[in-house]
Amino acid sequence: MNKTAKGLLAALLIVFTAAVGAMIASAHAAVGTTNTEGKLETVLSRMSNNGLRITALSLADVYGPDWVAAAMICPGEDEKSIKDNYGVDPAQLHLKGTKVPDDVNYIVMANKEGGFTFEQFDRAEVDVCSTPVQGGFDTRQLVPFIKQENGGWAIAS
Repeated sequence: MNKTAKGLLAALLIVFTAAVGAMIASAHAAVGTTNTEGKLETVLSRMSNNGLRITALSLADVYGPDWVAAAMICPGEDEKSIKDNYGVDPAQLHLKGTKVPDDVNYIVMANKEGGFTFEQFDRAEVDVCSTPVQGGFDTRQLVPFIKQENGGWAIAS
């Protein structure tokens, strides 16, 4: 192969690699702007798409192994009980009023360093308070979910 052909081939490979990279970046950007589901909702949606109506998930598998403990924050809990029971600043939950509304629930998770994260759910989509779970639990434990008649998911009893 002569120098001109090698140069042309190298240029073609560079252009192709750049085009593939641009397509990948574009796909990631598009997903990020249109996907409003959280991690758990996304996993449960995939279960629905696969025809499953009941499953059990480990929150460590969904959110990552850095999150070692979790708890559910249910409707009716007020700011004081959230702060006292979970050590979370209620302002982070962006409550409308001083209590968790009836149509919303949360999973709050802690890591080993004492950091917190949470995810808010519309109870019609994901109801983590359908079966009361007292206190915190290890995120490696399996949490059973069942698909409801309304199309949402709830913790199975």
